[in-house]
Amino acid sequence: MGNKLKSFIGMAFVSIIWTSGFSEIINVLEVVGPFTLIFLRFFIAFLGLLVFQKILGIKEKIEDEDKTKLVINGLIGSIFYFAISNLTVMYLPTVDSAVISSMQLILMLWAESMFLNKMITPKRCFYVVMATIGGILLMRTVYLSTSVLVAYMLMLIATCFWVCYNIIQISILKKYKASTVIRYQSFYSLFFILPLILIDNNNFSAINGTHIYSFLYLGLMGIAVGYTINSYALKNIGPTNTSLLLIFQPVILLFSDLIFKARLFTLSDNVGIVLIAIAVLFMVIDMRKKNMYMDEGGFSDEYKI
Repeated sequence: MGNKLKSFIGMAFVSIIWTSGFSEIINVLEVVGPFTLIFLRFFIAFLGLLVFQKILGIKEKIEDEDKTKLVINGLIGSIFYFAISNLTVMYLPTVDSAVISSMQLILMLWAESMFLNKMITPKRCFYVVMATIGGILLMRTVYLSTSVLVAYMLMLIATCFWVCYNIIQISILKKYKASTVIRYQSFYSLFFILPLILIDNNNFSAINGTHIYSFLYLGLMGIAVGYTINSYALKNIGPTNTSLLLIFQPVILLFSDLIFKARLFTLSDNVGIVLIAIAVLFMVIDMRKKNMYMDEGGFSDEYKI
């Protein structure tokens, strides 16, 4: 199995992990604040990756010249992204949060053109716009109050930070394994997040077994596994293709509602799902024809910075 196929399968798995993470975030924010949650997630992820690399005998270290870029990007992908996105999930339907987050696809396409000198073809642009329109049709909010509008804007800002994180991450991944980069970023992020815990209104006495499970899931699966696979995919298929399968997050939530809550699809849901499926299918076919991925010796010219 080639690296390209592994990356797509991995991102399909990550899409499921991160989609299920929305409900876990809502669960734990009942007892801890957003900064405490971020700290615990990255602390658990760091320990998990440390044990993982010890077991596999991976002793890779980050060189001093790369630590500044790694730390800065870790902050973008941890505090800036998570702190903002955690605030929004309390005010938006989970489907809407997933839709806004999945709009990174169109932002990633623009970022590739601007910063990675990757040409935007009309066909590729059409597919991305089609998938984005499909996502918008899945949104659940009917009444746009001021708090909801602010939440939408914050989630969009968080998504922009996530796009920045992925673009910068590519240059770091040229030299190191994905698990090493995420382990170091998780560790350094802890020092910046720790003082912010004082802002939170935590209720540690209310933590039960369900909350502990959520913490472990969000740390080990959401960060250690999810971030590592995301970085592995960035290294092999580029930012836009890595984000491609994340557009399925709201679709997964809709099917979850259908199965567990017997909530039937609306006409707009059906149209949105079809548009997303068609766009993703044709983008994958187009990518295979153009062979857009990393070669054996390093990044292809399309992804060099």
